[in-house]
Amino acid sequence: MNIRTLIVVLALIAMLLFFYQVGIDITSVFIVLSVTVIWTGGYYFSTRNSEIEPTNFEVSLATIWLILRRIIFFSLAIFLLRKAVLEILSPEISLDNIGFSLALMLPSLICISIGIYGYSGDFVNIWPFSKDTIAKHKSNKNRYKWRW
Repeated sequence: MNIRTLIVVLALIAMLLFFYQVGIDITSVFIVLSVTVIWTGGYYFSTRNSEIEPTNFEVSLATIWLILRRIIFFSLAIFLLRKAVLEILSPEISLDNIGFSLALMLPSLICISIGIYGYSGDFVNIWPFSKDTIAKHKSNKNRYKWRW
């Protein structure tokens, strides 16, 4: 068992404990499943040999994962941007509201970037629209024959 597999197993155990602690409701299920799909999908596709032609099953799975990733991260970006706009438009406008709104812009840009291009796995370089991430997305786009 390699370190990544161990991390995934520990994360799944932590999610089960989370369910046990908070009780099961639809929001918790959605959050945990979203994190699980993104995390395990990224892990799965990072282990694939890029020099071998992907199977039809792998192409289908990658396309489903791309669609889910985009839905999840674009939804999160819309939520954060909506919150930022509502803070600016609130009747009690202050420097705190503006600062909070500006602070929400960076995570929303990161969510948009991950929604479009994914994440290259470099934990140091999380800056949105980085060259490594865009290059990785282009290689995946060619490999899985994505049009978008």
